[in-house]
Amino acid sequence: MKTVTFWAMIGMIFVMTMMIQSQEMIYKAPSEIRSVIFREDTVYVATAGDGIFVIIQEEKHLIPLPINKELKGEIRDIRFHPDGSMYVATSNGLYIILRDTVRQLYNLEKGFASNNVRCIEITPEGVIWVGTDKGLIRMDRNCYQVLTAATG
Repeated sequence: MKTVTFWAMIGMIFVMTMMIQSQEMIYKAPSEIRSVIFREDTVYVATAGDGIFVIIQEEKHLIPLPINKELKGEIRDIRFHPDGSMYVATSNGLYIILRDTVRQLYNLEKGFASNNVRCIEITPEGVIWVGTDKGLIRMDRNCYQVLTAATG
């Protein structure tokens, strides 16, 4: 039974590898891609260890954002707020970026339950939902509420 499962798994990986090799590679990222966002005719690509990039389609390569030097930790997710600011989930907390400048970093020092931010979702009304390894955080403007199993 284990041998059959093993060979089935190997076969599936082989087929997937063949499918990937048959596709044209348009852009090469320097590290693992964690999130891709399309906003105002621009594609933003968040990588695990090398920061955030924009795609210049005519030149077929990724351009790093200037704020990459300021971002600490592994990037996990990116989202845009209706006000135009970018929210970046990292292993060091939640960064808020506006016009290529880090405006705020939310982490343990600012009252978050954890620095380990895994994902973000932002509603059209601007409510930010932040998933961490310690619970869910709901942010609305400058105040936030940490929701864990203990708080309900």
